[in-house]
Amino acid sequence: MSSSNVKLQHLRKSFFDIHHQKENVAVEDFSLDIQGGELVTLLGPSGCGKTTVLRMLAGFESPTSGHIILNDKDITQLPPNKRNSAMVFQSYALFPHMNVEENIMYGLKLRGFSKEEQSQKLSGFLDIVNLRGYEKRKPHELSGGQQQRVALARALIVKPAILLFDEPLSNLDAKLRESMRNEIRNIQKSLKITAVYVTHDQAEAMAISDRVVVMNKGKIEQIGSSQDVYLRPSTRFVADFMGAANFLTQANGKTLVVRPENIKLHSLQDSLTGEVRQASIKEYHFLGSVHEYHLHLQTGEKIVARLPVSMDEKPHFVGENIQVSFDQKNLHQLSG
Repeated sequence: MSSSNVKLQHLRKSFFDIHHQKENVAVEDFSLDIQGGELVTLLGPSGCGKTTVLRMLAGFESPTSGHIILNDKDITQLPPNKRNSAMVFQSYALFPHMNVEENIMYGLKLRGFSKEEQSQKLSGFLDIVNLRGYEKRKPHELSGGQQQRVALARALIVKPAILLFDEPLSNLDAKLRESMRNEIRNIQKSLKITAVYVTHDQAEAMAISDRVVVMNKGKIEQIGSSQDVYLRPSTRFVADFMGAANFLTQANGKTLVVRPENIKLHSLQDSLTGEVRQASIKEYHFLGSVHEYHLHLQTGEKIVARLPVSMDEKPHFVGENIQVSFDQKNLHQLSG
């Protein structure tokens, strides 16, 4: 399966609200170059425009302005069936009256492949998605994870230039979500297929992506690797959205961000150097793998620290006055 390059150039999508007689902008000036074989995740809260971008890529929505380029060809105005793309939906969208093999081969049938060609292609993809032996089962006889595998195989078997995922795991329980996201990533990498994946789940985005595009109110806030957007967020929104974050104000008015796991607690008697502040413990929670402390700094700022649990360690107590230290390399200054 060959890898395809995709360019989204200054995409804008607006809808006219007849009731209020005004234009609502869903996506504004969205530009992104996706390399062949790359998996890019569009991440953000509900209503941020990520699904609208995906639907424009698929051809289900037409951009108000801007261009979509697939392998140097402008496909902006092409209908979905002319784009050589395939989508895996949140709801699986399987045909209930068809069995597994009929669902998977449906796209091949539409494209005019003979029954012999369909069967030959089916065999390989049953192994790829681990569904060998389930060919004759109907969707209602499958688990959620198995249904999602059928949907994935149906999308892959037509050899799309780009594979689109619309929150494909949100209907699965947490444990199955984790195993399925790993399966999807492994299959995507082994086939070297270009993919765009939409989710609102930060952990899912960080685990599965080559790059993450964090969106807010129709615009791109930051594009980068999982490590970039988590450890080096460009804006307060990104820092806050990507997980628990503490914000510290410097004397010059600039804001520093530090993650709870990068804070260390010390007794008042310890002699420390570097970035150190005094604090009091207001809340304590045992979360199994970590101790979580809610702290009030003497400067008035409130922060959260998460320390790994050790069997021989006695936790600090609520009301205790302590010192808080920050490793300089874990303090990141926000640019926006």
